[in-house]
Amino acid sequence: MELLAVSTGVAIAYGVGLWVVLIIGPATVTVLKGQWPLFDAGFMWAGVVWWIAAFRLARPESWWARHLYGPAKLARARARYPETLDEEEGIAGEPDPPWVRVATALFLALCILAAILAVAALLGL
Repeated sequence: MELLAVSTGVAIAYGVGLWVVLIIGPATVTVLKGQWPLFDAGFMWAGVVWWIAAFRLARPESWWARHLYGPAKLARARARYPETLDEEEGIAGEPDPPWVRVATALFLALCILAAILAVAALLGL
């Protein structure tokens, strides 16, 4: 039986690549679809919830819905999510300030950048 990785560096590159595809990809789609409660829950469930959220309908105010949905699908999203996230979920108190969501998106971007740089360094690029 022949091993897939011929060296430790290639094995690490495979590991980082799988991490990006299986964890960071669905997490990014979850954020772009505006599914913030599911994004938070994904940390407790090792990313499984992110896969579920990636296949769910995006919130109508999200980046995903504004840029990738046509009129029919956007109407479906508006019918499913008629109110804002905080009103619909019944969260008590003030909603999170905008910097919290910006910080979360920046954290994801830095994780993706770190993974790309690690793979590039391991491959000698």
